[in-house]
Amino acid sequence: MVFASLLQRDNRVRVTFDGVPQNDTDYNTYITELDRIYTEKKQFVILFDARKIGAVSMSYIKQQAEYMHQRREDTVKYMNRVAVVVSSPMASAMLKTLFLIRPPAVKVKIFYDINKAKTYLRLCDYHRDN
Repeated sequence: MVFASLLQRDNRVRVTFDGVPQNDTDYNTYITELDRIYTEKKQFVILFDARKIGAVSMSYIKQQAEYMHQRREDTVKYMNRVAVVVSSPMASAMLKTLFLIRPPAVKVKIFYDINKAKTYLRLCDYHRDN
């Protein structure tokens, strides 16, 4: 089982989380895949499906915050809309912790319904709506 699988279709990206990173390699594979999207230097929308995420350790939450800091400029430039789907109070709390450590560079909408998240992303017209 992989912690995060990434699917890209044109300008739409979906990251699906399952469980927790088994080790640093598992986490770094996820980051490498995200980096690949940024290196295309094209605008995109992204859906983080965290409905099956486990209790990720604070160490990985801090690493994610640092990654967000490092990619801040590119995020503002290329990431048009972000939707995160959660299904548990634990996932919501982890997200809040992450955003306390490092506020997001662009507007992030949290959903409990995957279909509403998909609709939100489909409505993106690639003009900054923050």
